[in-house]
Amino acid sequence: MKIKYSFMMFLSNITIYILITLEIFVLLTAANLSVSSINSRTMLYNPVKPYLEKKGFFACSTLDETTDLSEYLSSEAELINLKNYNDSYIGYTIINDEIFDELNLPLKSGKKFESDKKGNYPQLIVTSNNDGYKKGDIITDVHGQEYMISAVLTDLSYFLNFNKWSADMTYRDFYYTLDVKYDDTPRFFTSESQVEELIQNRKLEASSGMIVNYPDSSSDDVIEKDKAALSEFALISDNKDILRRSNVELKDDTRKILPPVLLFGIIVMLGIVSCAIITAQKNISKLAFFHLCGASRKECIWINCGNMMISVIIAYVLSATTLFFISLSNLPYKYGFVFNINNLYVFLIIGMLILGISVAVTMRIISKEKIYTLICNREKE
Repeated sequence: MKIKYSFMMFLSNITIYILITLEIFVLLTAANLSVSSINSRTMLYNPVKPYLEKKGFFACSTLDETTDLSEYLSSEAELINLKNYNDSYIGYTIINDEIFDELNLPLKSGKKFESDKKGNYPQLIVTSNNDGYKKGDIITDVHGQEYMISAVLTDLSYFLNFNKWSADMTYRDFYYTLDVKYDDTPRFFTSESQVEELIQNRKLEASSGMIVNYPDSSSDDVIEKDKAALSEFALISDNKDILRRSNVELKDDTRKILPPVLLFGIIVMLGIVSCAIITAQKNISKLAFFHLCGASRKECIWINCGNMMISVIIAYVLSATTLFFISLSNLPYKYGFVFNINNLYVFLIIGMLILGISVAVTMRIISKEKIYTLICNREKE
């Protein structure tokens, strides 16, 4: 019955609740787009961040042909690089399992597989392309080994790349952007566990760049000695410098996005509070009537809050529908929107905050002015 009375009161103040619904809709949509913009940054940063947080450096060979840099390093060094398999039929990049599991790029079709979860065929992910490669296709290498395409990346997207170095490099330099309009060459990648048995006796080409990590117990002398050994034929950047610049870049991006969104959110919340006060004041006589008919003060509060809950639900549906159609368009790839699980948290937090405001406003009004006194005053008027 409380839902019925809430809906009746909603209809009796429909103009105000339409305004509240539109305010909530705009707030939800703006907040989610802001979070999605931040997601696009962290999506690329998270896979490489754990390795940049460790002692070490990034080294990129300056030689024309890829050289095995590991032979110049001490036994304490751990190398993180990419390996490439190529033959006349197929080529794919092999990513270590830890990075692969954290690399959650937007997919146009299919589903990303777990690095160590094997099926009937080794699994690959392919970039968006005009060659007709799609989810579910079975492709064969020159040895007759079959692979299954499990997913296709969206266009635009990113591809992990350890072949680039710059003096002021950040996490972004570990990727290059893919746009099928300018480069429709299909590129495949997979995890190390998927093909570990296949590649044991096959010739692989290592990326020219590699992240070198050391245990915390390694001395600075060992690291400096390794850097000196590589300096003649490799460009080097310390992990701590890449990490620092990456963090600064992310913070700068966040600082640019959050202030206007927070200011807008505060303005909208003030509007919602004002509307909640107005509607609670307008509904107080109806609530007093419900109270005289046997409804408790708590039930009166929830009847009034049900109005706001209806607005929140309608705004949820409108915002979710809008974001869904945005995700299907080119806007996410043009402006860097990535929708993730934390977008759902934004919906829940804003909804709970608005309902909390509604409860607090109603409790304040009902406790401040006694219901029976209001009825008497209304009768005198």
